[in-house]
Amino acid sequence: MTRADQALVRLGGAGLRLIDGALTGRPTVNQLLVGLRREPAQRRFEPDWILYWVASSGRGVQRRLDRSCLEIGDAPFAWGTIRVFDRLSAFNTFVTFGGTVTVSHASDGTLVAQFTSPAPILRWTGGEPAPDVRAAEAECFFARLMVPIDFTSGAEALVSATRPGALYAAMLADLEPRLAAERALDAPDARLAAAVRRESRRMRDTDASAWQEGGALLDRLGLAGRGPHAVPA
Repeated sequence: MTRADQALVRLGGAGLRLIDGALTGRPTVNQLLVGLRREPAQRRFEPDWILYWVASSGRGVQRRLDRSCLEIGDAPFAWGTIRVFDRLSAFNTFVTFGGTVTVSHASDGTLVAQFTSPAPILRWTGGEPAPDVRAAEAECFFARLMVPIDFTSGAEALVSATRPGALYAAMLADLEPRLAAERALDAPDARLAAAVRRESRRMRDTDASAWQEGGALLDRLGLAGRGPHAVPA
């Protein structure tokens, strides 16, 4: 059975499936599976095309993937959003820190896209289950990155060259000062604070190099200095 056929089995009757590595005991193997089938199957959401980001010469470029795609195989994708559209232009949006996308055909002709990342792929809008509590914060962090990207030469290439896990660590480190301020005001978002504490602890314990690289990225972009990089346990 090919990788595409295996992915199609994992999709079952769905058009897309988000696999959270933390729930499977493999927190560095996160996947978004999307099946672009030849014929509609009267599903609630039937993917028709995908928009995502890639890095080209150090800059972000949006790429469209549909059934006409001839580029089969593995390729890197960049940080930003992955948006999956159906034939009626309804869409599901996911926030990602980058990784590898594998595009291939299953034996029934379905074009299967497998987005795999060592960092979480966060559901943001559309469908079930509910959006990940970290997704909006990741988008806010990416908006903050655009300030040095817009005004500092080489900043976008620097971010594009950062490993997905390190970019995720940078987001966690960037969140810590605001959460500390909210704790001081006795108005924290309890779910978000718990997720940040848990993930920061995991990364410090299992991937210290990514944690340090994330902090160094904030320093180089001039985004550090609002508080410590570590989130207290």
